[in-house]
Amino acid sequence: MPLWSLLALGAAGCTTAADLLLRSLLRQGLTARLAMGASCCLTTLLALPLILLLQPAIQAGALLAALAATAVINGVAFWSYGRALARGELSLVLPLINLSPLVLLLSGWLVLGERPDTGVVLGVVLLVSGAILLGRSDALRRGLLRAPGSRAMLLTAVLWGIGASV
Repeated sequence: MPLWSLLALGAAGCTTAADLLLRSLLRQGLTARLAMGASCCLTTLLALPLILLLQPAIQAGALLAALAATAVINGVAFWSYGRALARGELSLVLPLINLSPLVLLLSGWLVLGERPDTGVVLGVVLLVSGAILLGRSDALRRGLLRAPGSRAMLLTAVLWGIGASV
């Protein structure tokens, strides 16, 4: 098995474990704002040594503008993500995050002028279709937008799709 597939499986497993732990903490009284803030700080602390080690060539003004924009977008997205996990059923709300590649396709086209090829578009259609099918029975029975946490996760998907282009 190629290394990249093992890393992808490991990332999926760790993300699932983190979501389960986060949901448990949120249900025990931890606020979404505090949980997401701690998550952002931990991610920054883990990424900083790599950034310093690689010392990428950057334009300071462009970097600061991008960091400011993404800080606002991701701050709201992480807060919304925490609310979705705290309020909704994981089996219903987590598949909705797969809608972010659709938003990313559109924002990449509008913001960056990217033109995805047919394979990329088909892949995104498969992801979105899978997200809809995973939550279909519950969504149809209760109404997707009325289910607890669903609107917050949809907001997260839209913001992460936009934030990735920024």
